Amino acid sequence: MKKLDGLYLIILAAAIVLQISLGDIPADFFAFPVNAAILAALACALAVLYREKPSLAFARWLASGRTSILMLSTLALACVILGLVTQRPEDSFAGLRNIKATWWFVDILLWLIANLIAVLLTRKFRLRFFLNHAGLALALSGMMLGSPDESSEAVAVYRADTGSGMTMTSFKAEYSPNGMPSDYEARLRIDGRDVTIKVNHPYARTVFDDVYLVDYDRSRPEPAYCIVETVHQPWKSVIWLGIVMMMLGAVLLFAQGVSPHKEKEERI
Repeated sequence: MKKLDGLYLIILAAAIVLQISLGDIPADFFAFPVNAAILAALACALAVLYREKPSLAFARWLASGRTSILMLSTLALACVILGLVTQRPEDSFAGLRNIKATWWFVDILLWLIANLIAVLLTRKFRLRFFLNHAGLALALSGMMLGSPDESSEAVAVYRADTGSGMTMTSFKAEYSPNGMPSDYEARLRIDGRDVTIKVNHPYARTVFDDVYLVDYDRSRPEPAYCIVETVHQPWKSVIWLGIVMMMLGAVLLFAQGVSPHKEKEERI
């Protein structure tokens, strides 16, 4: 088992070297249908492995709790870096300023998704256990594999429709003592609906499209336009399905509790 732990860390180190050598993963490298094919191939390969060779050392290692802790630890470290280092799509050592597009971050997530699938294939079925682990696998898959399919478009929205299907009806800004805007919101008419959007409070235009308020006309007291960004996320439903499944699993765990003789069984 320790040798395989070492192999996992060696592969991670190789991914870091690859990142330093080649830079970020191209934006469309994992775009659909490649991302869906990778996920399907991974799930099928693991299903065959645990049906034909469940006693193989690699199979036992991948489904073990020790491996889960190792992979979650490396993901936690990556998330700490993600939170501490300002993220911008620019060149940086080992991709530290654009972690989500790095080879080593994708490597960590792929291993963790494989671990979750392996755990599901080797544990006795229990609804709450399935919901938590399958939900996490879906959420991670949607966030990582769905990321290349995301797109965004920023447009200026004026008080008259310029073809975007959006018009600005009013705008309000609050300013700090130094004269800088501290908060602002725009009242828009989108597809015939009157909506209010604020900074970090987007409007869900469709199931897959969110409209964010990002800036406004600062050249005059009464802004003539605001700038909004429409973010298209085709895999958002997969992410939300995973989150809902985890929430349901947590509710079942809280409602039913964990008996002493089942606690070890349901531990990752």
